[in-house]
Amino acid sequence: QMSSENLYKPCKHCSKNILKNTKTIFGVGICLLMSFIVFSQEANASAINVEQEKSVISNNQSRRIVPEQEVKFINIISASMQKYKTVSNPIQKAEIREWRGSELKKVGAIRIENWVGYIKKIDVTSKGNAILIVEIGTEKIQIRTSKSEMGNSTYNNLIPKNSSVYNTIKTLKRGDAIEFSGVFILDNDDDNIFADSGNDFIKESSLTIDGSMLKPEFLFVFADVKLVN
Repeated sequence: QMSSENLYKPCKHCSKNILKNTKTIFGVGICLLMSFIVFSQEANASAINVEQEKSVISNNQSRRIVPEQEVKFINIISASMQKYKTVSNPIQKAEIREWRGSELKKVGAIRIENWVGYIKKIDVTSKGNAILIVEIGTEKIQIRTSKSEMGNSTYNNLIPKNSSVYNTIKTLKRGDAIEFSGVFILDNDDDNIFADSGNDFIKESSLTIDGSMLKPEFLFVFADVKLVN
């Protein structure tokens, strides 16, 4: 190891200490300069990689842009869930359900296009018609057909065998990301989908109010389904 004393020697003319080997110091300086240049290049490369990664993430997200109407729909359901969990009085629970229905009516989500969701279940009835359940949002809100031919006799929303939607979903599986379009069935006393809505605005099929508010299942007529690449 070279000490600071070994780097200097007395000058023959003025007796002051001067560097013994200027070549050595010059070499050290060159090494430091080259290290700085390499570090700068690596830092720039790292910055470029970060920007490229952001671009890829952005491009991936753009393939699954959730429509504004769907975002509003999900936010209303989510807010009603959180409010509902904070109360125990049946009257307050019923009021929160009415609030949810009135807010959904303001959004006007009846006929919708290109909403984004995931396949929850695909099944067939005894007559070969298809049952489809789709989930949207982190709350896993279900949008679905009837679950049986008996339910279909009321709502007529099973997917007919050999229809275009049927032929599409027979190639899909649970967990697939999809875009879908169609019409919600409105909630009313006489089950006329064109009549004014009731408390839920759109038909929710749970048997209890807790199920309706915490695990809602909205009835829907699927007009188009396509896989999201």
